[in-house]
Amino acid sequence: MLLNVLTKLQYIDKLTIGAVILQILSLAELHGVSFPQFKIKTLTIEYMVVRSVILGIFRLLQNSPGLKKITIHTTKCKTLLERELDRYLNTEGLYNDRCWSRSVNLTRLEITGRNWIRQLAEIVAPHIHYLSLKNFHKPPTLVDVSSLTEANFNIEYKNLVEAGTLQDMVLKLLAKLQNVEKLTIGTFALQILSLAELRRVPFPQLKIKSLTVETMPVRSVIPGIIRLLQNSPGLEEINVDTTDEDIPDKEFNKYLNTQEKMVKERPS
Repeated sequence: MLLNVLTKLQYIDKLTIGAVILQILSLAELHGVSFPQFKIKTLTIEYMVVRSVILGIFRLLQNSPGLKKITIHTTKCKTLLERELDRYLNTEGLYNDRCWSRSVNLTRLEITGRNWIRQLAEIVAPHIHYLSLKNFHKPPTLVDVSSLTEANFNIEYKNLVEAGTLQDMVLKLLAKLQNVEKLTIGTFALQILSLAELRRVPFPQLKIKSLTVETMPVRSVIPGIIRLLQNSPGLEEINVDTTDEDIPDKEFNKYLNTQEKMVKERPS
């Protein structure tokens, strides 16, 4: 019945689909049921980050050769027998961590997380030109984003101690973005980069021509911004969009003082 409905929708340009439908599509894919070809140009997916929806997403991407943009909203929602479906997928060995964005004509990938989201494992998207990652506590690993020209990312964390543990992840992500020409980066990511700079951690060289920082003009982001500028010799334009998302400088300075004290107390 569901596939009959999708067949009726195969000529639409814009489709939004939820978690339960994706799970049903995953089951259909597992059973080798034929899917209709779609003419979707914009796909919005609203779902929980669970394995039981991945095969359905994968098939939608494969059967949408004209897809230009995909937006993923992670939501708290009820799903069909989530644990049982997960167990079934694991048993069959049909879950693949690398199902993200395999449609060769897909050019934009936007993923918005929430503070309860599981960590996304990997993104393999060699054909996309634009990538947006926002509101993640742990950024996903960018396996292949070799065609990227524009990126927008920010991280969320509860406190600066947690931010310190994200330092390596953010720098690895930045290294994967070193060939983009246009970069937008948010307050929390800038603060993490500031911590890395103050700890004298090496930064990748970047090919950014246009940099946009979304932040408040506070001291805790300055070292990160300075290092970005120093490591972007081809930079032609910088834009500052002010926001109210920041950890107070007082907490930032307190954390740095604690770290310096710990370093001094270490035996030489």
